[in-house]
Amino acid sequence: MTLTDISYAEQRLGSMMVAPASSVNLPVNRSIVGQTLSYQLINDTGTHWRYSATLFP
Repeated sequence: MTLTDISYAEQRLGSMMVAPASSVNLPVNRSIVGQTLSYQLINDTGTHWRYSATLFP
């Protein structure tokens, strides 16, 4: 799947591919705890979903 439009605290992280059954770490600064992280997920068939979450330590 592809993660795209990744952003938090007015910073953009761009896009990245994530292999099945794997994980990635995002370079998030601890000072932004409580901020919202948002991103779009695009699956193998091209379907888009938009998500957001509040960052916690």
